[in-house]
Amino acid sequence: MKESHLLQVAQYAINNGLAEEPAFAWWVPHTVKKRDRIIKATKKRYFRIHQKYGIEIPKTVQEAQALDTKTGTTFWMDAMKEQLQGL
Repeated sequence: MKESHLLQVAQYAINNGLAEEPAFAWWVPHTVKKRDRIIKATKKRYFRIHQKYGIEIPKTVQEAQALDTKTGTTFWMDAMKEQLQGL
């Protein structure tokens, strides 16, 4: 179970007070720290990117609408509708 669902087993051990048991104590803290580092790095990159190839990238629907209004186009709204239709 640990090999196929590492994070879920670690979270289960923490939630049920098993993280201090010898079977869990040696790997649960390392796994949780690694998960937290990956999440932090991902969030840092997500909020840092504002442009790609010179095009401003919106993070929310409201930002996309504001960009369309600012440029006088409907490119972002059309792209969102196309993506939603594909789901």
